[in-house]
Amino acid sequence: MQEPVRNVQDPAAGLATGSMILGLFSVIMIATGFSFIIGSAGIILALLSRGSGNFSTKAKSGLVTSVIGVLGGIAVTVFAFVTIFSGDFSQALERLDSLYETYITQGTLDQTDLDRVLEDDKDQQPLDNKAACLIFPVYEEEADV
Repeated sequence: MQEPVRNVQDPAAGLATGSMILGLFSVIMIATGFSFIIGSAGIILALLSRGSGNFSTKAKSGLVTSVIGVLGGIAVTVFAFVTIFSGDFSQALERLDSLYETYITQGTLDQTDLDRVLEDDKDQQPLDNKAACLIFPVYEEEADV
């Protein structure tokens, strides 16, 4: 009597597939900052799938995409911190905060408030009035007729 054939899959194949999936997700998620975490998990799975043998094609692709995701996530995070803490961005946030304080205290803004805050520093490029108007509604003073 013949013994039944069992379809036993190598556990390393599952780890390689998981590494490939996490690597693809890490590349997709580069802009969110989660790519570092997801890519690190993909690298670990790729290394674990190797065992004592060679890398499979899935493990190689998972390793490569995970490394790209990790490096891309680091680059995006560094760029974001440099941009946020640069002088121009900080000054724009301070001017926007001043505009917000005026809006909160008065309950409304008119064009003179926008001009005062947006042209606070003549050496700097003034903020665009349209951008400020999208955040805070501007009401024209109605003339008594």
